[in-house]
Amino acid sequence: MTRRSCVCLMKMVLSRLSSATIATQILVLGNGKLIETGTHAELMKKEGVYYELFSAQANRYISEQDNNLDGQQPAKS
Repeated sequence: MTRRSCVCLMKMVLSRLSSATIATQILVLGNGKLIETGTHAELMKKEGVYYELFSAQANRYISEQDNNLDGQQPAKS
């Protein structure tokens, strides 16, 4: 009996980058070109484009949560 291996590829376009943290490989594109690749941990360590985007989104999320605790409405995008 012959065993076949299967390589699966899933493309995801994310608006919430926290969903990418479990990916085994993240590709960061800019102007139609591949500019960074790696796991979440690797890309955060590089402190490049992914790091900047992820950090900005995380900081905004934290800020919105703090505002909600103060009884304020979240900012509209």
